[in-house]
Amino acid sequence: MQKWNTNWGGKISNFTTAMPNEWCCCGIFYLTNMKKSRKALLLFILIPYFSIAQQWYPMGIGVSNSIGNCWVTAIDDFNGQIIIGGHFKSSGTNTLNSIARWDGANWMPSSLGVWWSSQPDSTGFAMNFINYKSDFYCIGLFDGAGGTVVNDVNHQGGGITRWGNNDWDPLYPLPYNAGLNFICNSGVNYHNNLYLGGQFNLAADSSGTTAVRNIAKWNDTIFSSPCLLYSNAIGTYGEMSDNIVYDNKLIIAGGFNRIDNSSFGVFNFIASYNDTTWSPIGNGFNKQVSALSVYNNELYAAGAFTADGTNTQSLNHIAKWDGTQWQSVGTGLNDTVYDLYVDTVTNTLYAGGNFIQTGSGLMVNHIAAWNGTCWSGVGGGANDIVSAFYAKDSILYVGGSFTQVGNGISANHIAMYDYHNTSVGIKESTQNKELLIYPNPSHTYLTIQLSNNLTTQAIHIYNLVGEEVMAVPFVKPDGAVDISTLKEGMYFLEVLTEEGVLRKKFVKE
Repeated sequence: MQKWNTNWGGKISNFTTAMPNEWCCCGIFYLTNMKKSRKALLLFILIPYFSIAQQWYPMGIGVSNSIGNCWVTAIDDFNGQIIIGGHFKSSGTNTLNSIARWDGANWMPSSLGVWWSSQPDSTGFAMNFINYKSDFYCIGLFDGAGGTVVNDVNHQGGGITRWGNNDWDPLYPLPYNAGLNFICNSGVNYHNNLYLGGQFNLAADSSGTTAVRNIAKWNDTIFSSPCLLYSNAIGTYGEMSDNIVYDNKLIIAGGFNRIDNSSFGVFNFIASYNDTTWSPIGNGFNKQVSALSVYNNELYAAGAFTADGTNTQSLNHIAKWDGTQWQSVGTGLNDTVYDLYVDTVTNTLYAGGNFIQTGSGLMVNHIAAWNGTCWSGVGGGANDIVSAFYAKDSILYVGGSFTQVGNGISANHIAMYDYHNTSVGIKESTQNKELLIYPNPSHTYLTIQLSNNLTTQAIHIYNLVGEEVMAVPFVKPDGAVDISTLKEGMYFLEVLTEEGVLRKKFVKE
């Protein structure tokens, strides 16, 4: 394989991924001396690197807020549907109250969502979802969830709720007002206990109230305090931002630099716990940590920091632990990282945040992908902060405060990115039995039929080099798509459904 540098040379039998802004050639070709014989046998394909079968899609009309900033901060899969949490009021005429489920075409309410009675529009903040034992929890900033009306006395409870009996229920029924008294934003199951983090100082259950500080342990019955988190760093309150299990230890991170009676600066925004003792992890960092992840069996941390805790090792907002010290991740990123997510299918670490480029100057616009060796962008990124990821069925779901993704595609705070085919060019779907198009070849109209009760949400048509030549936001009731304006040739039809993307070749005569 060779790249084009004004002259081709040698034989080519295959190709590999090209470098950005370069062209690849694949095939076998032979050129005679054109000046002498004017004859040539030429068989090759020019394919631009960026013409890959990856595409952004909006998810309906997205979500919006009546008061204040609108965010999506959590994405998960619950009962076979994508569910999102954040700070938003509605989607069109559907009132959501910060929790919504995707039915394949629209964002629908999840009971009454979460509510915060002190707010003018009573909208709470659903910051995260957690699977613990057999329950599905939502945590955040709210004083109640579900019920029949806002302030339903049977559904009051601060900062934490769980799904049961087709509704969001408090941890305990009346007369207990169980939960946490302020922000709860992270949680993980460690040794069969749920460790919750955020910014709070009281936890309530059926036994009464317990003094805590920014971290609490829930054993499915009562709360307890595993430690107290403090900070003397400017702009932080000792809050815990994220936690994860790594090497059979609980790892916590946030805005703290002191645990219990330790001196300030012993724990620089990150610590580990072995169910008995809290320990620092190296020198920690010079500023707050927002996100943790485990990628290729290594611990990653990201946030506002720019160096380790001694300011001797430059880290640029993301670092990995080598067992002895914190190491840089490539050239890092140029601003705060708010979320890290590992897609185990593609073995890719995604970072989202306020950054717009890598440390080396590569423009990525709030989303970056790390493959263990180098950083790359994701489809042009987004126009504002990205703060949540979830991957399912070759679709990467992305949430945040953005209103556009890719090349100006409108997507109000939630979008999906299809990376089904990461090789150069377009491939036909292996699930063609679910997609029928006819007549094929066709002059003017293609009729589209989907099996398994699937519905068409959007259609894109690509030429053989992966360039989009037509986008159809909806299909006529008879399933017909007008292709009369296309030039003669072979194309790929891409149909977005609620279960993913289907592709099939057709010929325009």
